[in-house]
Amino acid sequence: MNAIAGQTLDRVLEAAVIRNWPDLVPDGNMAQIHIEYEFGKAGNIAFLQIWSSQSRGIWHLVCTFAVGASSASSSGIQFANGYASSQLQKTLTCLLEHQDVFVPPPNLHRNGLVQIAPPSKEEKAAAAVLIDQALERVESQEAVAV
Repeated sequence: MNAIAGQTLDRVLEAAVIRNWPDLVPDGNMAQIHIEYEFGKAGNIAFLQIWSSQSRGIWHLVCTFAVGASSASSSGIQFANGYASSQLQKTLTCLLEHQDVFVPPPNLHRNGLVQIAPPSKEEKAAAAVLIDQALERVESQEAVAV
């Protein structure tokens, strides 16, 4: 059993943001990022938003993700305010379409918030490993299901 087996979904979402930090915080500026999410009737995250703040008290929407959305984007993700990250889009799509592979957040059925401070070099490396493991786990679950 690898390290990903006991990871909560909110920790994996945090790692996805940290892994894509350069796309969300250009030029190495200091910033805070938070992920807000809401649960749907089935008990899975149904709606998620990522916000960035480079000035205290001023938050800018990075993206909105609606799970199962039938929008022009097949993933349900919509970037805003000039933000874009194809890697974050792919990662969020995979993670949110396979939420059942991870431990549910501890606040199940309540709105959630994950706050992320600028990561250290070690945190960036750990996030990359965690996301690689998470994506491998999803792929192995898909292979078993086929």
